[in-house]
Amino acid sequence: MGLTCRHSLVFIPSFNPYSIHDESMISSTTTTSNRLSLEHNEGLDIFIAAGEASGDLHGAHLVKAIHEQSPHCRVFGLGGSALAVQGAELIVRNDDIAVTGIIEVASHFRAIRAGFHRLLQEAGRRRPALAILIDYPDFNLRLAAKLKRLGIPIMYYISPQLWAWRRGRIRTIKRHVDHMVVILPFEAKLYADAGIPVTFVGHPLKETVHPSMTREEFFAAIDRHPDRPLVTLLPGSRRKEVVHHLPVLASAVTLLKRPIELLIAKAPTVDRALIESLAPGIRILEDGIYDALAYSDVVATSCGTATLETALSGTPMITFYRLSRLTYFLGRPLVRMKTFAMCNILAGRRIVPELIQENFTPERVASELEKLLAGDRVRQEMRAGLAEIREQLGPPGAASRAAAIALGLAGHDGK
Repeated sequence: MGLTCRHSLVFIPSFNPYSIHDESMISSTTTTSNRLSLEHNEGLDIFIAAGEASGDLHGAHLVKAIHEQSPHCRVFGLGGSALAVQGAELIVRNDDIAVTGIIEVASHFRAIRAGFHRLLQEAGRRRPALAILIDYPDFNLRLAAKLKRLGIPIMYYISPQLWAWRRGRIRTIKRHVDHMVVILPFEAKLYADAGIPVTFVGHPLKETVHPSMTREEFFAAIDRHPDRPLVTLLPGSRRKEVVHHLPVLASAVTLLKRPIELLIAKAPTVDRALIESLAPGIRILEDGIYDALAYSDVVATSCGTATLETALSGTPMITFYRLSRLTYFLGRPLVRMKTFAMCNILAGRRIVPELIQENFTPERVASELEKLLAGDRVRQEMRAGLAEIREQLGPPGAASRAAAIALGLAGHDGK
């Protein structure tokens, strides 16, 4: 059942150290019609689909890098506020369709289907030079099949977690995706072995996760006591995650035996009123999340991108996740992993605690928080393990490297 990932960076002799296939494979997938359209237009259209908060953030950095390398590109599609800030035209907003779990998706089926058709219709009308699909595989792999029929080259940025579950999806990727751009080192070998063009560009969070102010400035900004331990809660980026997680976390902190300062980090896809209703009286942080991660003594975070953000901050953490019972019952047999937190998967061992499903209780959360708050040695050992993970994620510049690949696929190499 389990799969523990122990791969290091995949470097192939005689090739670019970030690429499994040579650069000729990038441009060869661009159709003749795309090339002709570029010759007659100053800019080009690029379609993007980022269905979740983390994908919206990564997509925003990618679009920024694309505009730096080719300022006249026009980007449209599915995303959120981060992509909009970078000038992307949002045909569908991701907060309308960002759900997870079998039961949860079924309850939002109409909205998801309507968004899918709006995106496909607009892509068919504009015929972009490239489609960039970011994670969100159940939606994006279906979209890839439709876009491919329109003759649109497909770049998939940030791989579905095939190594964790439903590995058979690699056949769909091989049929419809022209180039995989991956951000985890062990993923490159998976796609290369399947004969799929792939490039490991490093992890984009390496250049974005850093504090914007000093510790003293941060505590002054949040009006909290700097001599008390700070615990930051990250309940998730989807509404259902927050509903499942936040009541447990709010109960857990009341069980702690020491005075602490407490923050809830709110994802942009989550309504503030929801958090206030589930955890009244706890300070909600909407900006300066990376400052909170850097200067917290302990972080409690749902499994997902936030675990890597916390790891890159070097802050000790506990991780958790809870789905509806039916969703977990239906999905668990498909999962090949014994561990769920990305930092544990990358390390090949359990560096941080994981509280999943029935183990995610107020008592267990409080117990794990107390261990970290009370034990300097425990925190030091965890920080050492997190430092190892940071080294695996490659150098800064992932978004710029991904942007160069995207423009190559679109048949556009200069400004």
